[in-house]
Amino acid sequence: MEGAEKVRKISRHAQYGTYVLLGFLFLGIGLFIFRSWKLEEGRFFAEQIQRTARASHAIFSVYQRASSLIVSTITHNEEIPRIMKEAWENPDPQVRQKLRTELLERLSPLYEEMKKNDFRQLHFHFPDNTSFLRFHRPEKFGDNLTEVRKTVAFTNKNLQETVGFEEGRIFNGYRFVYPLFWKDEHVGSVEASISLFPVVREFSATVERGEIAPVILFLIQRDLVESTVFESDQDHYRISSLSSHYMVDKEFTGQLEDAAMDLEAIDNAVRQVAEKKMPRGEPFIVPCYPHSKGCILVKFLPVRNFENLLVGYVVYYYESPAFTVLKKSYLLRFFYLLLFAGAVFFVVFLRQRYLRQLEKLATVDPLTGAENRHALVKNFDQSLALARRYGRPLSVIMFDVDHFKTVNDVHGHTVGDEVLVKLVDLCRKELRKADHLARWGGDEFFILLPETPGESALEVAERIRHKVPVLFEEKPYTVTLSMGVYQVPVEKISSADQAFAEVDKALYRAKEKGRNRVERA
Repeated sequence: MEGAEKVRKISRHAQYGTYVLLGFLFLGIGLFIFRSWKLEEGRFFAEQIQRTARASHAIFSVYQRASSLIVSTITHNEEIPRIMKEAWENPDPQVRQKLRTELLERLSPLYEEMKKNDFRQLHFHFPDNTSFLRFHRPEKFGDNLTEVRKTVAFTNKNLQETVGFEEGRIFNGYRFVYPLFWKDEHVGSVEASISLFPVVREFSATVERGEIAPVILFLIQRDLVESTVFESDQDHYRISSLSSHYMVDKEFTGQLEDAAMDLEAIDNAVRQVAEKKMPRGEPFIVPCYPHSKGCILVKFLPVRNFENLLVGYVVYYYESPAFTVLKKSYLLRFFYLLLFAGAVFFVVFLRQRYLRQLEKLATVDPLTGAENRHALVKNFDQSLALARRYGRPLSVIMFDVDHFKTVNDVHGHTVGDEVLVKLVDLCRKELRKADHLARWGGDEFFILLPETPGESALEVAERIRHKVPVLFEEKPYTVTLSMGVYQVPVEKISSADQAFAEVDKALYRAKEKGRNRVERA
């Protein structure tokens, strides 16, 4: 039986090995598709970011040229540099207020036109970086900007144009700061600035549009706002739902009233990724699926100040039909892969089950479930080889039912079949897993006992013989067994037929001596 068990184990292992190999094959294909998808996703996101970067550069170039024209208009009016010179040289507050009023009156028409073209601030500073006049807040002046406005400090120190994003005392924005001269004498600087809102409004034209209108927000670092902006003006911001380390410029929140997106749900979905990636200061996109219709992409574009330090992010929420189609195509590939893998595994499973059924039909007696003659001979040969190799004993038992023909003739073949089935069940309970029980034909059976000497085989036979009459004692018929036992001389016997012939002789003697007994060959 050891050999047969080994064969069965090898068969099972081969079957499992087939499943494992197929599993690894389809896993490899799945990983390849997944890797291809991540590469395609990365390319798609990079293209989206590059498109916005190109557009932003073009938009800022337009505003920079516009600011240059504005400042050129101011500096060509000699009265403006004169006012700044007199105010700088005369610290008297009353004199400065008079000059401030004059400057405000002269340039108010220009400032109104600037506002119509999205400029938010026009701001004059002294050479020492002190604020002289804010057109957007004339009542706020006299504060030194050296520590909070690096663009102003750089321009007044190096006497050259400075461009860059910066948080201010009141508003944030992109600053275009120019030095001011009166007859080659440095008398201060002037700044024209825009908020990010009109810039990102232009950006929105570069963003893919779906059925849902996009939403664009500007997030700025919370500690920067709290350390720079006048306390009275910090209500221009609210804490972001994406990260408590950032605040949202309220200039952008007006669009939220009509937003068709559930921004709270989207922020909750992308917050973990966003908080992990935002400190890196790199652009990135996070896909989100707040509904079954499609995908919302959340694009984060870093905003750096004049010193190239990260100060915030412009965040775009927009529906992307192209990305949805792209992802669906890869999901479809995964679905087809799973479908194909399932079909292959199912076919392999059916094949293995069919082979097991064929094997069973070829080796098992259909009535009793015991092994058939073919299987017995095969298992005997394997057991004989093992017994020779390891010097272990091997025994066989042969038995048949006494007067079985009478049972069939009197009570019918159905009862006879029941007798055989019950006999097999009884024998199985008395045998080890290593033993083999086989139906030789009719009512004749063999028991193969590996690693069992003749004396032990005799005990097994007697135990079975004594239990058989008890099993049928309530039946209208009597069932007894005649049995032969033979310890196979493994070095002398060369075939199963020789062993079976010897044990058959012992069975014959049991019948001659009156049946219902065990004889040893």
